[in-house]
Amino acid sequence: MIVSIYVSRVVLAQLGETDFGIYNVIGGVVAMILSVNSALSFGTQRFISFYLGKGNTDDLRKTFSSSFIIHLLLGLIIVLLLETIGVWFVNNVLVIPHDRMYAANVVLHVSVVSTFLVIIQVPFTALIIAHERMNLYAYVALVDCALKLWIAFQLSSASSDKLIYYSILMAIVQLIQILIYVSYCFFKFEESKLFVCKDKSLYKEITRYSGWNLLGTVGFMLSDQGVNMLLNIFYGPVINAARAVAMQINNAVRQFIMNLQTAFNPQLVKMYAQDDRQGMLHLLNNNVKYSLTLLWVLFLPIFFEMDYLLSIWLVKVPDYSSVFARIIILRLFLVCFEQPFITVNGATGNNKTFVVVSACFLLSVLPLSYISLLVTDLPQVVFVIDLIVYIALVLWKVFYLKRQVGLSPYELFFQVIKPVAAVAVISIIPLLLINSLMQPSLFRFCMSVILSLLVNIALVWNIILGSNAKSICFSKVRQLFT
Repeated sequence: MIVSIYVSRVVLAQLGETDFGIYNVIGGVVAMILSVNSALSFGTQRFISFYLGKGNTDDLRKTFSSSFIIHLLLGLIIVLLLETIGVWFVNNVLVIPHDRMYAANVVLHVSVVSTFLVIIQVPFTALIIAHERMNLYAYVALVDCALKLWIAFQLSSASSDKLIYYSILMAIVQLIQILIYVSYCFFKFEESKLFVCKDKSLYKEITRYSGWNLLGTVGFMLSDQGVNMLLNIFYGPVINAARAVAMQINNAVRQFIMNLQTAFNPQLVKMYAQDDRQGMLHLLNNNVKYSLTLLWVLFLPIFFEMDYLLSIWLVKVPDYSSVFARIIILRLFLVCFEQPFITVNGATGNNKTFVVVSACFLLSVLPLSYISLLVTDLPQVVFVIDLIVYIALVLWKVFYLKRQVGLSPYELFFQVIKPVAAVAVISIIPLLLINSLMQPSLFRFCMSVILSLLVNIALVWNIILGSNAKSICFSKVRQLFT
């Protein structure tokens, strides 16, 4: 997360606002497909985790091979669409300076290659997560960070077009990541040996389930990238650069949350497969509670010190970056509910209504944003609308899961939201005092971080953690000194 945020500073400085904005509006297709990757990976992971929980090795092998064939075909279809409709859209709709049009087209073609690689990687990452090999997941992330850091520093010595150079190197990083995952699976998991599965019912079941998941992801993509393109059409690539800065923070923090919750997901599905409904719901509540708590502890001082941090992070801070970033951080707290709810719904195998309604909520952001931009001429309004729609979506999901799996809104409120809200209300007071009494500076930032950590740690220990969690903490500390 730290490397990702730092790299965006270097890349913005090297590319400039216009090229940085172009990369994020065109190269953003990779970010969109990474969302597809997440949805498809979850679908494949659901079946693999389910059969792991059942102990059914034969169905596990068939599921993996069938999933790979499905994703290979899907990847080819998406490549065809991007190389036709995508090319037309870049050249006829987006607002791009004429002298950067060639570079923009090269970025698009390179992004198409990366997109295809991401899609065919899905079954392999799903297999690794289902087997809970989180160590490999961490090592690959470290390699990915190191390579992206190296690329950022390489930009200063690039003799060719820096935008094209950067997009090609980022695609190579994606290729390296895939090679690691595929090699590991082939050597470690017997079920990763590919063959042509002739079980049509399995193809149909996986396609139906992943298809509904994909619909939800398409809703998210159209909403997210549609808003990005609206900002481009209304304000040009400079506002895209401001949004890109905020989205760098969003992507880094979102990945942080997802990595934390990835450890929970296989267990949730396996508990459902073993008919342990109460254990699954208890784990769901803990998942949300600890995700919200960790996010609050880490990002409370960052929220207050956003202007100062952006000023030292970026060589030149694009207008609106700070307000965009603050609204996005607020939205990220809602993301803590998103993945656990999707996982529990997905474990049932009945995801049609859940996904369709979710997609409708997300798609509503696009027309509402367009109308608001026409009326207000305030670019930040699109983020506010997105936040409001997301709140409504989370509330709907709570009551839907109540009917589907017996999730208790009462327990969710009193066991999760109430204690976290208590920590938030109390811990925000010292930060408000510091900000009202001191001018922005490195000293104030350090004071905010230290005081926030001390206050939050004390509050979390006394309000969030139960007796069992405290016992585990004491046990871990004793192990360090024995």
